[in-house]
Amino acid sequence: MRPIIALLSVVVLVVAAPVRADAEPADLEQRLTPEQLHATGLDTLSAEQLALLNRLLREDTAKALATAGAEVADAEAGERRAPGP
Repeated sequence: MRPIIALLSVVVLVVAAPVRADAEPADLEQRLTPEQLHATGLDTLSAEQLALLNRLLREDTAKALATAGAEVADAEAGERRAPGP
């Protein structure tokens, strides 16, 4: 069971790494260079479209963090209930 907890912990850290607890995740304009924005076509979006995309990404990140945290908590709870060797 410990490998599962370790794996889930790594997933949480990887997903949460770009997100500081005291700040919102950086918007795409701050994450990508002008060249990357152009290569992806994001520089052609209107301000409203870009704001919506940033909001959707923040919401998706929040959901992923909540799910990963719940899975880690469930795995840890299951390990505490499992009989020892």
